[in-house]
Amino acid sequence: MMLFAAMAGYAGFITGHHHLPHKSSLLPPPPAFGSPEAETDKQIYITTQRLVGSPRWQQAVEDAKLNDEETVQAFVNVEQLHLSPVEKEALIQRLRAVQAMARHAMGGEKYIWQRRRPFIDYGGQSCVIDIQRFLTSWSYPSGHTVRAYALALTLSKLYPEHRSAFLAKAHQFAESRVICGMHWASDIKAGEAFATRLMETVAP
Repeated sequence: MMLFAAMAGYAGFITGHHHLPHKSSLLPPPPAFGSPEAETDKQIYITTQRLVGSPRWQQAVEDAKLNDEETVQAFVNVEQLHLSPVEKEALIQRLRAVQAMARHAMGGEKYIWQRRRPFIDYGGQSCVIDIQRFLTSWSYPSGHTVRAYALALTLSKLYPEHRSAFLAKAHQFAESRVICGMHWASDIKAGEAFATRLMETVAP
């Protein structure tokens, strides 16, 4: 287990290259260093590190292992939808397309803000195995959250009677990213907002 950095914020709480609204972004900037929101992010991260080894930590580990295809399957299986094999395959194909669209749409946002991940700034343990590739990737907004909510919102349009279950699954996925040390709480808030705005532009 990695230990907390000896000095919290040794590398600084980095919000990225931009601190003001950016004309190419659909999102507001991440919390500025020293702001109450930034302090809240830090405290949430430190608090969630206490979950290491707990059942919720183990759930976050399992969520982190899922690839795109497995994520789609996880959402399809949230509720018994009573679909025929043909209907189920058509739904899976649609969700694959939604997930790919969401991934593509939010990629530019990360590059604009270039916000570092919590475990880089404050140390601690991450539940992600291939941690090295995340040392040079950005946290704002949370891509996993964008994709999870895109899937949940799509399914909610198709099966509104199960909306609460689909959104609960998306919330679990998003929360797992904070518990894993991969994202600040404000990253997943931005991810949900981005997905909601994105899906408002997509026909049901």
